[in-house]
Amino acid sequence: MFEAPDRRRQPDNDLNLLQIAKSPPPATDQRRRALGRGSRWQWLLLVAVVIPLLTPLYNRAQPRLFGLPFFYWSQMAFIGLAACVTTTVYLATKRRGS
Repeated sequence: MFEAPDRRRQPDNDLNLLQIAKSPPPATDQRRRALGRGSRWQWLLLVAVVIPLLTPLYNRAQPRLFGLPFFYWSQMAFIGLAACVTTTVYLATKRRGS
C-alpha cells in the first residue's frame, strides 16, 4: 500500500511469482510416495515407545546387575534401545544428498 521513497519495485519479482503460480502441482502418485516414504521404517519407533509402557514386563527387583534392581537397569537399557531405534529409522529414511 505505502512504499518507502527510496525503494523501487522490481519487475522480476512479479514475473517469478507468475511462473511459480503457473507450475503444475506434483502428480498424486508422487505426493503419495513422498508422504509414504519410509513409513514402514517409522513403525519401528513404536518399539521404543510401547515397550517402556509395559511395566509388568520389568516391574521386579531380580535379577540385579551391579547391585541395581532389574527395574532400574532395564530403564537404562530402554534408553539405549530407543537411541538405536531412532538412529536406525533416521538413517533409513533420510534423503540422499541432504
